Amino acid sequence: MTSLIERALAGEAVERPPVWFMRQAGRYMAEYRAVREKVSFLELCADPDLACQVTLQPVDRFDVDAAIVFSDILPVLQAIGREITFGKGMGPQVPEPVRTAADLATLRRPDVTDALPVVPETLRRFRKARPDVPIFGFAGAPFTLLCYLVEGGSSKSWRHTKSLLWSDPDTAQALLDLLADVVGDYLQAQVDAGAVAVQIFDTWAGILDPDDWGRWSAAPVARALSRVKGAPRIYYSRGSGPFLHRLHETGADGFSIDWRVDMARARQALGAVPLQGNLDPMLLLGSEDKLVERTKEVLREAAPAKAHIFNLGHGISRYTNPEMAKLMIDKLGQDATQDDATLSAIAKETVAEIMGSGERVPGFGIPLHSRDPRADRVIEIAKENGVYGTYCRFTGHLGDAITDYRNGRPVPLNIDGVCACIALDLGFDWRTTQMFLLTSRSVSMGAHYLEELSQDTIWRHIPADQIEYSGAVAKDRETNS
Repeated sequence: MTSLIERALAGEAVERPPVWFMRQAGRYMAEYRAVREKVSFLELCADPDLACQVTLQPVDRFDVDAAIVFSDILPVLQAIGREITFGKGMGPQVPEPVRTAADLATLRRPDVTDALPVVPETLRRFRKARPDVPIFGFAGAPFTLLCYLVEGGSSKSWRHTKSLLWSDPDTAQALLDLLADVVGDYLQAQVDAGAVAVQIFDTWAGILDPDDWGRWSAAPVARALSRVKGAPRIYYSRGSGPFLHRLHETGADGFSIDWRVDMARARQALGAVPLQGNLDPMLLLGSEDKLVERTKEVLREAAPAKAHIFNLGHGISRYTNPEMAKLMIDKLGQDATQDDATLSAIAKETVAEIMGSGERVPGFGIPLHSRDPRADRVIEIAKENGVYGTYCRFTGHLGDAITDYRNGRPVPLNIDGVCACIALDLGFDWRTTQMFLLTSRSVSMGAHYLEELSQDTIWRHIPADQIEYSGAVAKDRETNS
């Protein structure tokens, strides 16, 4: 049976957003720290048995829907001929940086089967241990790897990197081409070893302006991903806001969004592709109430997505209390598994009350289009009756709206929300209603909202005296009434 996360990545409607989080095996877990007391980070990355053990730790502890293989992005640099060290408190270091054409000539083009065997072997061992749990592979993006390789480590200004791009673009391009080919083959080896999806991490792409990003980040990623077949390919960049609308240039099948980008904006910019993210990982260091509140916000903003995989907007912090991660995951399950029958019953009662209360709320069951002469009038009627807005972030918010209605508060049901009530009233199950009502962002794009309903069923929800029809629409109504 295909897993929940694989179905979501394929764009299918799923019963709840699947969840995993970046860096989910790490120092915030006591189990991981116990392993690290015995071996260094590089030794851990080089041992498939230990790497598999720590990959399993968050799967065994939390109710996540996928694992991500434990490793690091920098073994690719070792494979092409550079030593990597981790000085205490210094992060990764490349003692021999690559800054000239002569330096480039000292690198090699490896066969990844021989040069990078550990992660594929870790994947195979994980699949044998937990065949029921899907697992992601990953690699660093060419530009991010170039940053470490040219700087000799991390940096605040990335001055050597930008100097190379602008003073010797031919060498920079040749280096990116080499890295792209190796990364692409490495990701394909992971797919062949059992990864159900692969994610490419372009951590430092945000240091580029949009034009430079297109040349130095997006194009090399597209080259790498063109070598990967047989599994969804996800692109992540920290600080992607300035080039959000251009992410498709990477050739990825889905996008992981960092916490500084509004998920609703990401959906608007990227269209109907799987999105992943994007809770600020620092919220796990705050209060439980704020964590729950912001988790709900992410769900609401991302709900119109063709598919949404809940994740953090960056790797989980080493200072996180694991119980906060558990709370986040548990909350996702609670919000996503509300009883369909209960919701449908409440919605039917609410529709009946609204329709029978003398509050004039006609028109909300109509599939509207911007060219439909009824659209403006329906919006006017909505405003007249205290039902406001033409945009709904999350059908799940309908439950809050119903509560407000019953408690005598202003009803924050917009046109989409009442349309959802009517769809449920007509017998559609909750999940189907959620998916087809929220595939667009506004009422003017909603022609397909209720296209599966017969016209006579729709018209019975529209008091004729409240709608002014043009000749063409009046004729259409007569034909379908």
